[in-house]
Amino acid sequence: MDAASIAGALGKIGYDVDLYLDLCRICLQEIPVLRERLAGCPAQGSEEVFRLAHSCKNTCGAIGADICAALCARVETAARAGDAGETGALVGELVPELVRVEATVRRVLEDPVAYGLVPPE
Repeated sequence: MDAASIAGALGKIGYDVDLYLDLCRICLQEIPVLRERLAGCPAQGSEEVFRLAHSCKNTCGAIGADICAALCARVETAARAGDAGETGALVGELVPELVRVEATVRRVLEDPVAYGLVPPE
């Protein structure tokens, strides 16, 4: 996530910074759970993997984690196709990406001024 992707996410919600920060807080609650569940799923192109990846895609897309959302879409496609090998490989990429997104969201919430979300006092 960078300033441009955050600005894009803000634009989708009418530049409502309070709403964006609320979405970030929700993201911090959801991502660890989704990540753990994905990591624990068998890599068999299952409906569960598809559903979890879809939830991750929506969560990440809402906050501007576009790279992660695109990776989630790839997991969805592989899972839906029943390609266990590709699904497993992509989940292997997605889990650490979700860790990075979570860390970035924490930084955004800890210092929204640094991300241009609120003016300095």
